[in-house]
Amino acid sequence: MRAKIYGFDFPQVVEYLQKENEDVKKFESIGRLRLIPGHLPWSLDNWISKTQPSIDIALVDARHEYPDVWMSLNSLWPCLSPHGYVLCHDYSDAWPGVQHAIDDFAKRSDVMALSFSPASSLVALRKRPSVRTLRSVIHHRYRTTLEWKWTRSRIGRWWFNRQRT
Repeated sequence: MRAKIYGFDFPQVVEYLQKENEDVKKFESIGRLRLIPGHLPWSLDNWISKTQPSIDIALVDARHEYPDVWMSLNSLWPCLSPHGYVLCHDYSDAWPGVQHAIDDFAKRSDVMALSFSPASSLVALRKRPSVRTLRSVIHHRYRTTLEWKWTRSRIGRWWFNRQRT
């Protein structure tokens, strides 16, 4: 399955890209790209309410203010697939609004924040794996294995005793 890319930007930027950028023209013509004009986070909220997507990877490069980043993350997070990532750009001291919004969102939402490198201004957010689910899977496999060993040993004893008589 091929990924479809959705981009959100100001109307004048979308118009410029659609007219001038050959890659944008190419990917839009084959249905792999759709640029949505508007102002974040409202254009994102509108798109989510209409399409109810399941998102594997999202890149947040919103305006560099706390409310815009916070609202974009809050809008995207419920749509994120269980193993999906939200990549956030401009996570640095140069953009304190971005950094504070991401840190605050990660803390309040129990999110894993993964930094790429100290020199990079990109950070990835993902849902924490469920420890309870992992434990239940291990417990189920362990219990099933013990039950199978017990059942196999009973069948083996029955078969062995049956052949001796």
